[in-house]
Amino acid sequence: MLGGFAFAAPYFLGNIYWMFNLVSFTSAGWLGAFGSVLMHGLTFLLFPIAVGVVRRHTRVALPLIVPFAWTISENARSFGDLAFPWVTLGYSLSEWPLLIQHADVVGVWGISWWLALVNALIATLILERGNTAALKKWGLALAVVVMVPAIYDLARWQHVESDLEKATTLQVAVIQPNVDQATKWDPASIYHTFNKVNRLIAEAESSSPSLVVGPEACLPLVQPGDSARLPDSIAAGSSPLVIGVVAGIGDPTRRSVEGRTVTTWNRHYNSAFLADADRNVLGRHDKQHLVPVTEQIPYKRFFGFMLPFYRKHFGRFVAAETLELMSVPGSDPPTVFGSLICYESLFPRLVSRMRGMGARFFVNITNDAWFGRSTFPFQHAGFCSMRAIENRVAIVRSANTGISGFVDPLGRLEPASGIFHEAALSGEIPLSDGLTIYNRVGDLLLWLSYAVVGATLGLAWKCRRG
Repeated sequence: MLGGFAFAAPYFLGNIYWMFNLVSFTSAGWLGAFGSVLMHGLTFLLFPIAVGVVRRHTRVALPLIVPFAWTISENARSFGDLAFPWVTLGYSLSEWPLLIQHADVVGVWGISWWLALVNALIATLILERGNTAALKKWGLALAVVVMVPAIYDLARWQHVESDLEKATTLQVAVIQPNVDQATKWDPASIYHTFNKVNRLIAEAESSSPSLVVGPEACLPLVQPGDSARLPDSIAAGSSPLVIGVVAGIGDPTRRSVEGRTVTTWNRHYNSAFLADADRNVLGRHDKQHLVPVTEQIPYKRFFGFMLPFYRKHFGRFVAAETLELMSVPGSDPPTVFGSLICYESLFPRLVSRMRGMGARFFVNITNDAWFGRSTFPFQHAGFCSMRAIENRVAIVRSANTGISGFVDPLGRLEPASGIFHEAALSGEIPLSDGLTIYNRVGDLLLWLSYAVVGATLGLAWKCRRG
């Protein structure tokens, strides 16, 4: 247990240290930061506990328990109001997509399982040094575990690359306004923000795209959820637009603040609005998975008393009850796409579900300005690479401060912007229809992991009693 704590503390603090940047925006940031680190650490302890118990009471070899226990300890962060499976081993290879092409079979949990297995085999070879028979057995197993996925990865890469050359494409553009989070909702900056967004949209439309994509919560206002048009501050253009807007729910309240009339809502959706060139609203995706603590108060029945201490719209968001896809205006037959807001790209089954509903590509809109010049935007972009490979689909990414760009079905992010500068990027993305093995069978290795850990713990209990 002490070894688990000694590993978990630097591991998770080193990966999600940027959570503490939320403190500069809301006092709830302390709760979110410490809560996230604590939740990651506690779920991780499932791994050393399970391995320790099984190894102490049975003769089960490390490679037969380590990958299964590791995988369920990661997956345990995916459930409930605190769902935040950020630090997942499989994403460590997102920058090297050639090595994870087998994600279209096993998904990200399968990649984590595979990496844990490779390390367990290496550890076993070290522990068994001097035992020739064991070294031969486990050495052969290691060679197979490394070579079989590598052969598949190379073959699949070449096959998908060949398919991309023949694929139907769509011209899409993204904007990156680079609006500082500290001033975004400042009334004195609103005029400047709208001017910047309109200028970048016009620049993006110069390539005559079929769709322009703007980032999450791009507009410094709350739009009524039943609005038929985007606000007049967004100028009409020549291309349809997907853009992130905070949508108010229910009846608004009007009050005077410093001589100005301000309209507020008690509940909000974090939404992606689809509008035509004249900015008439054609569709909307409301966020399914809300960020714990900041967007929603976890387990509100018990902790709802904290809401009065939250400023602005923090903690007042509502998760969508339905999931709908949208279509590119003017496309015939309709080109259907799915929308992912912020860390929704972190949930593989949500993306796979939309893929099964007919999504031919995805847009991911986000606002990563909260976390400054940290590792956050690079980690966040890596999730899209994994989702693209799992589903063999292109993903268009628009982030307020970066990283924005286009992810192809091989998981390559190019072209891509830097962080903290304005950008308007245009590119052709491939449209795809076929489902992958992962889409069809889901997370078999994950559920096998739960079964194996349960069975080996049962065996350990039986041996202990015996």
